[in-house]
Amino acid sequence: MKKIVLPEGCKYIGSGAFSGNNKLDTVILPSTLTAIHQEAFKGCTKIQRITIPRKVKAINSSVFNGCSALRRVEIPDSVSTIGDNAFSGCPNLDSIVLPTELTMIGGSAFLGAVLQDSLVIPDKVISIGTNAFAGWLSLKELSIDL
Repeated sequence: MKKIVLPEGCKYIGSGAFSGNNKLDTVILPSTLTAIHQEAFKGCTKIQRITIPRKVKAINSSVFNGCSALRRVEIPDSVSTIGDNAFSGCPNLDSIVLPTELTMIGGSAFLGAVLQDSLVIPDKVISIGTNAFAGWLSLKELSIDL
């Protein structure tokens, strides 16, 4: 399976639903989606870009862990939590804007991601987990809005 287009009306993606699919390169999520459970796309090594719908409140643990081709993720401001290992093992993830409603960044959330050379942590963030940005060698500037 190379492409997934989930229909409007779909509200959640279960744990490990597409995990390990190394042929999947295109994922189109419906505007009705409210939850993506842990490891839903873990190890999908061909996905390059994904847009998270506005009704999603959390990117759970290891959702995109090991998505080694992932370059761009569009996260809506509705997301308040990025779970442990959510984007770890995504060495090509080079651009991300953290949502304004974000309150928690889990441990190893962006472990090994390259990302851009600067990042703004939104003012609502109250918790940043251990090793959240470990291995991010290109980081030159970190701003924390207060």
